[in-house]
Amino acid sequence: MATVINTMLLIVILAAIVLSVLLSQVFARSFAGPVQSLSAFAEEIGGGNLAPQAFSFRDVEFDTLAGSMNRMASELQEAKQKQETFFQKPTAVPSRRAATAARCLRRGSRRNRCNIYKR
Repeated sequence: MATVINTMLLIVILAAIVLSVLLSQVFARSFAGPVQSLSAFAEEIGGGNLAPQAFSFRDVEFDTLAGSMNRMASELQEAKQKQETFFQKPTAVPSRRAATAARCLRRGSRRNRCNIYKR
């Protein structure tokens, strides 16, 4: 009788171990897929591809993270465009006072000798 109980207990324990290994594989795959997708997207952003991508995950957390990454990519794209626009604008012509100050500084004149500080 004790050997039958021990055998049944051993079978139940082995079945539980096999079931837990199979379930852990299923959970690992369902977790690794979205992480790999978001990781690849982050690498694309790092490489300069700032176009947002459409993601659809079953988990709310991954959807939230994907939405945040898309917002980050679009904000980076806007900042990059603003920076390019800023540096394409022509620089302002220096005022007469600034040109005089530059000449004084090139000559090594002291501040109190230059006329730019007097009105």
